Amino acid sequence: MNLFFNDFGMTHILHETYIQIVNVIQITHGKNIMWRRICLRKILNIHWPEVISNEELWRRTEKTEISIQIKRRKWNWIGHTLREGNEAIEREALDWNPQGKRRKET
Repeated sequence: MNLFFNDFGMTHILHETYIQIVNVIQITHGKNIMWRRICLRKILNIHWPEVISNEELWRRTEKTEISIQIKRRKWNWIGHTLREGNEAIEREALDWNPQGKRRKET
């Protein structure tokens, strides 16, 4: 069972880490950040003649910018990982160095 968990668990953690990295790249893209602000302005029913700053928008919605949320989650994950023992799978994922060549996309 432990061997199964090590193989499946490591693969799962690496896959989840890859998904998180891809999501971070997509979310931090300027268009997505702008899209979120536009949606929040529509939810608050703020239209063109009324102008508010982005800081005021975040204050009214009691939300934070995505970039700040991402940084906070990264630090939380790193803190969690560092509190684990040396043999933890999360530690192995931090130090993992893949060998070989990447597959070419077709």
